[in-house]
Amino acid sequence: MFDNSPPAAWPHTRGRPSGPLVINFKWEKNDSFWLPAIEKVTADIREVALKEECTTPKTPYYYNLSLDNVTASDIYRGHLPKLKHLREKYDPNKVMDHTGGFRI
Repeated sequence: MFDNSPPAAWPHTRGRPSGPLVINFKWEKNDSFWLPAIEKVTADIREVALKEECTTPKTPYYYNLSLDNVTASDIYRGHLPKLKHLREKYDPNKVMDHTGGFRI
């Protein structure tokens, strides 16, 4: 599907399909048990995906599907320095620190 698509927010290369890892968990209680377990399962699946060449170490994590253990660097990769520069220019008072999400 990426072979004929124009440039987009999700990085893709012709002939090398890659997409975000989507895992769905549902639970009602005991976050202290489930969140570390989900982080481990996600890391284990990523390790297998790397070995099977279904992804690469450079493939960014997908923002909307990332847990708290993922860093802004994991998401924005090589674009992080430019984003930091833009952040300093347009948000010197760090207003966006009052929102949720990953900190740049």
